[in-house]
Formats: sequence, C-alpha cells, structure tokens
Amino acid sequence: MVKIVKSEEAHKAFDECLESYKRNKEYFPYADKMKSYKVDYSSIKKNPMFGTDVTLIVNDNKGCAWC
Repeated sequence: MVKIVKSEEAHKAFDECLESYKRNKEYFPYADKMKSYKVDYSSIKKNPMFGTDVTLIVNDNKGCAWC
C-alpha cells in the first residue's frame, strides 16, 4: 500500500483533490490557505471498501490533517 501512496499517480490525485477544494470556497472557505501537504505514511491503512486510507498533513500543521 505504501508503494501505491508514494506513486506519482497518487500525488496527482492528491493535488487534484486539493485544487477542487480550493475552487469550492462556499463549503471550504479556508481552502485557499492550503499551500502544501505531506503524506503521513504511518496513517496508511486498508479501506473496507477496497481502497486505501491516508492522512495528509496540510501546511506542516498536524492539527490540520485531512483524510
């Protein structure tokens, strides 16, 4: 699972998702303050719906984590 999360495809998906939040300011008014993210590799786990769950730490702030 770590190999999948580290892939270029996964990082493109993370970027696209964050960009979609930035465009939807009605529901996410602070989304434009998201400048960077890091993947918390210790949070990776298998999703029961056949996916992978991972936590992204936004702007180096562990209090601002996004799953």
